[in-house]
Formats: sequence, C-alpha cells, structure tokens
Amino acid sequence: MNNLMKAEFIRIRRSGSLFFVLIFIGVISALMQFVGNEGLSIDALTFFTHSSMGLSICICATAGIVCETFDSRAAHYEIMKGTPPMLIIMNKILVTLMIATATYFLPTMILLKIFDGANITLSMMLLLYLCFIKLTVFFVSV
Repeated sequence: MNNLMKAEFIRIRRSGSLFFVLIFIGVISALMQFVGNEGLSIDALTFFTHSSMGLSICICATAGIVCETFDSRAAHYEIMKGTPPMLIIMNKILVTLMIATATYFLPTMILLKIFDGANITLSMMLLLYLCFIKLTVFFVSV
C-alpha cells in the first residue's frame, strides 16, 4: 500500500502541470466560500452553503486527476502485478483524501482562523470533514 501511494504521488508530481492545477483548484475552492454579499465577513450559514460548492469542486477535480489511471489503462499494470483491486481503490481514496485535505481543507482552516467571527467552531469543522470523507469515497467510487 505504501509503495502504491508513493507511486501515485510521483506520477502526479512528474505529470507536469497537474500538481499546480490541483493546488490552484483547491485554493480557489477554499477562497470561493468566503466570497459573499458582505465581503469577507462570514457566518455559519453562509460558510456551509458556500463550502458545499467548494467541497464538490475540489473533490471532483482531485478524484478526476488521481483516478485517470483507470481511463489510461495504467491501473491494469497494478492488477497484473498482483495487487488486489480493493487495495488499488483504497489507495486512490487515500491519495485523493490527502491531496484534497492539503489543497482545500488546510487553507480553509487557515482562512477561518483569520476571518472567523467566532461563529464556526472546531466541532462544526470536524463535521464538515466527515462530509469531506464521504464525498471523496463517492467521487472515487464513481
């Protein structure tokens, strides 16, 4: 499993601009949830309305880039090597979750610390992270 994850990260890093596309999409998705009628002042309802949009965009783009090995038939080499398909799918889920966490969730947490008016607590963010995990599993499974 560790070797599969290393290979996936090396493939993304060496694929040229895909790494920068992932970072750009994640940061833009994180910034998108702070834009509203009031400028940068946010409240809990506005944040969770906008974060659903940012979550979907970031996870869908990240899962599309990570799982494109199924489209290019590169995953067949992993199966021919003897890796169980369930392990390959779990690898894709974990890599997608790690990349999306680094490019979307961590910038969101930093921006919340900067712009939060004490409306959004840590427990609300942990509930949002559970939705984040469920969306990751859904988009990788699709």
